[in-house]
This record gives sequence, C-alpha cells and structure tokens, in this order.
Amino acid sequence: MSHAVGWLNKHPTGPFFLWVHFYDPHDPYTPPEPYRTRYKAEPYDGEIAYTDSIVGKLLRELRTRGLFEGCLIAIMADHGEAFGEHGEQHHGIFLYDETIHIPMFFKLPPAEHRDQSGDQGRVGGRRAVDPAGGASSRSGCDAGSNSLAFQNAGVAVWPTE
Repeated sequence: MSHAVGWLNKHPTGPFFLWVHFYDPHDPYTPPEPYRTRYKAEPYDGEIAYTDSIVGKLLRELRTRGLFEGCLIAIMADHGEAFGEHGEQHHGIFLYDETIHIPMFFKLPPAEHRDQSGDQGRVGGRRAVDPAGGASSRSGCDAGSNSLAFQNAGVAVWPTE
C-alpha cells in the first residue's frame, strides 16, 4: 500500500493507471495483528479482513486526493479456495466453482467523466481498454451503462471455433 501512495505522490495530476496487487489471502494464512488474534479460529477470514482494510485505506486515499469520483476502479480476486470440497485443499489443478467463482467489483466514473460522443468504448475522452480482447462486447456487456452488468449470463466470451 505504501508503494501505491508513493506512486500517487509522484503523479499527482493527469490520467493514470495504477495496479495494486495484494498477495493476501493466500496460504499459509497468517494475517497480521490484530486480525491474527481476532480471527484465530479462522485465519483465512483474518486475511480477508486484513485485505479489506488495506483496500479501504487505498479508497480513502483516493477520496482524500479528490480522485475517487473520477476513477474507474476494478477489484477482483485471482482465484477462490477449496476447503475440503472435492477432496481438494486450497486450490490446485481442478476448476471447481469454489476456485473459479471469484468476487469482481467495478466502480465507474460518473457520466460527466465519460465520453458522451456516442463512442461507448471511451472513458474520460480516452479509449477504454478491454483486457479480455473484445470479450466484453461479445458477452453482451454494455460499456456505456453505469453497471457493467452482463446482459447474457452464461454466454461464452471466447470464440469456440
């Protein structure tokens, strides 16, 4: 978190892309205090609570700097964990729901920060990046809406041919 704040200090103005990766929660589950004591019986939950507190600090930092409202913020996990389901501990080579169903949240900037010219692939006058290589449009995601809700749940986003 201190690296992210340091980077923001060096880049106080203009458009930016900031990637912040938190390793927690990952095995071995050893959250720092006070989460270690508070969640002694459930250290995985302690790591989730710790990570939540750090993400909260970053969001407060963005608010303090007046950046939060104009930002597109994406928060997601890299994978889930299995705790004995299907005979698997943590995560491994199998693609069960416990491992692949992850939380993913988007906070979009308000309409005044988005391009209103009719080009639905723009945010703040700049071309928006689709990290899935067009998968969002193939899946029915409306990039111009304020929800990024997929309209066709269950649609394959990668070409099958």
